[in-house]
Amino acid sequence: MVNAFKYTKQLEEAGFSREQAEIQLQIMTEIVEGDLATKQDLQILGTALGRDSKTLESSLQQDIKTLETNLRHEMTSLDSNLRQDMKTLETNLKHEMTSLDSNLRQDMKSLEINIQ
Repeated sequence: MVNAFKYTKQLEEAGFSREQAEIQLQIMTEIVEGDLATKQDLQILGTALGRDSKTLESSLQQDIKTLETNLRHEMTSLDSNLRQDMKTLETNLKHEMTSLDSNLRQDMKSLEINIQ
């Protein structure tokens, strides 16, 4: 806070009238009290920011855990689907190979009969 008596005296010594010094003091007091932050204001702000920061950090950590859980679930689901698709493909290929083998054997028998 401004020392009013000291400030007024300094202004008077510099050539201000008593009335000018008091008006100058009044203006300075309004500026300091109205627009400038005090140490207490800064401490309150710091405490609030610290609290908000911790809340945000906690929220972000929870979001990351949720995202990780969801991604793990999706990866497991994809793995399961891929394994099923591979099994189906394997079964289809085996069936086609068996069919091709049967057709080939039949063609070979038919060719052998024709040759004799």
